[in-house]
Amino acid sequence: MKFALLITISIFSFNCYSQSKIDSYPFDNEKEVFGKFYISRSFDNEFETTDQKLKVKAFLIIYSGGKDNNYLYMANVWPKEKSQSYGVTYNHRAFNRKNPESGEMTSYTLFKWDYKNSYNSNVGSATVILEQVLSSYAFKMTIITDKSNMLVYEGFREINELNKK
Repeated sequence: MKFALLITISIFSFNCYSQSKIDSYPFDNEKEVFGKFYISRSFDNEFETTDQKLKVKAFLIIYSGGKDNNYLYMANVWPKEKSQSYGVTYNHRAFNRKNPESGEMTSYTLFKWDYKNSYNSNVGSATVILEQVLSSYAFKMTIITDKSNMLVYEGFREINELNKK
């Protein structure tokens, strides 16, 4: 109960309607990748959308803006549709929690995401909760937009190190 209250307070402590003044850069293969997340289950406002996400080979990615840019960005990429929602992340808060029954450690990262859709140029702001089981590569990402849409993605993060040179 205390844990659920902590998550709820953390979500509402973000300012849901602010847009950052930082330029956004869409994801491309030139960006340095910090995490790539493959979707195996998907929900949009409690409606299962897994088939749609699998058909377009959708994935989530966290990346840098480039050499002269110290910000982290996130994109929800749909390669087969050649579209993405992308933007800067900020107000990061992270903590770990041990499951008392299994003993597994889960990492929680909460952050704000100001995004732009490449397919319709709409912009918005969202609160994101990223849960990663540290003993495996499983993840769950919950995105709550300023329009009160809730997107939930589950799957696994890429296993091998990215951007090895």
